[in-house]
Amino acid sequence: MQRFIFNEKVKLTLLLEQLNACMDLFNAKDYATDKALALVLKDCIQTFKALGYADKESQVQSLKAELVTAQRGMNPYTLQKQNMGRNEMFTSVMFKILQALEVQLRTYYLVGDEKLQQARELISQIIVAALQGGLLTNLDIKNIKTQKQTEVAWKKLGEDANISLGQKRVLLIVSPYDAIILFDELITTLKK
Repeated sequence: MQRFIFNEKVKLTLLLEQLNACMDLFNAKDYATDKALALVLKDCIQTFKALGYADKESQVQSLKAELVTAQRGMNPYTLQKQNMGRNEMFTSVMFKILQALEVQLRTYYLVGDEKLQQARELISQIIVAALQGGLLTNLDIKNIKTQKQTEVAWKKLGEDANISLGQKRVLLIVSPYDAIILFDELITTLKK
């Protein structure tokens, strides 16, 4: 079964907002940056664990280990005790972690966005084919007002053999929930 991408995008958006707030603290040279960064890392770990992404969770755990090592006064890259320039080293480590975490979160977000875009294009083709084949009319579209009606219309389209193949292609990319949301978004634009 495919992952519910819209749900994951919401969670990633929250993490990116939290990371942006942490970057604001870093840019302002706020002393609470390390605590905010530790909290962002903790929340990322929990989110990825809850979503079942062990690989992403381990990447963030590695970044957290770098932060903890630097907090203990050791350079996380050489593992040598830092006696002089400790604050500069710690600031550099936080900066590197912030950059790495931003790249990871943005990449995961864009991967989901790309899948949704692919599915959106296929669903738009399905809608056009259904309109051309008379399986869906402008009146049908205007009468779809609830989630249940959207689901019924989507399933009704699947009764046609050709459209059923298109729906299966969509479901190879996104979850059924994502497909319904995208279908609803696209038919909503046709109501205007």
